[in-house]
Amino acid sequence: MRYILLLLSLCLVTVSGAAATDKRPMSERLMYGKMDRAGRAGQYEPPDAAAAKKVDKTVQFASNRAVDLGWQYLSRGDHATAMKRFNQAWGLNPGNGRAYWGFAVILYTRDKDLAGAVKMFEWARRLVTDDPALFVDYGRILETGGRPRDAIPMFEAALAMDEKIPPAYFGLVKAYLGIGDARKALHYAKKGRKMGTQFSDSEIEYLQELADKQPN
Repeated sequence: MRYILLLLSLCLVTVSGAAATDKRPMSERLMYGKMDRAGRAGQYEPPDAAAAKKVDKTVQFASNRAVDLGWQYLSRGDHATAMKRFNQAWGLNPGNGRAYWGFAVILYTRDKDLAGAVKMFEWARRLVTDDPALFVDYGRILETGGRPRDAIPMFEAALAMDEKIPPAYFGLVKAYLGIGDARKALHYAKKGRKMGTQFSDSEIEYLQELADKQPN
């Protein structure tokens, strides 16, 4: 769950794409600079989940440790060192889905590259299939990036794994409001409240007013 809290604490903005030229040191660039825009479009593919599981356990441990350090640096706002650690994790184990997860967050928050972040999340979720936090982070990026309709299945996937995740309910309320469906937003606010999510009475009342005004 710490990844959800980390992502939600970052300042997220609607984005349209990264700068065409990245002048940062190679260690601070995505996959050490090996991923240009053409690469992001499909010239590179990570190992599949079956191949990833065959990686030596010691290497997996070292790669995961680098990811953990990456999140620590990212929580401090140090994108440069965070990217170095995510690159290190990827270099050790290209099948580590959590490394792509980290790449996605940096591409969105640092580089303002929504398309690149989506690509990384798509790879990440092929390899990390059982962590609802990943799907909440993915949904959050899509929703704040102006794609609320695409965010909805991500939040729903997170709740299918664990129905007591407050950020998923908040995300669904925002996403459904984003597509003009106040009734669905109200539904998830009420459901979330039953599951312990802290929606206030005034928020529920406001959503009810919007739902009542919504055409049939």
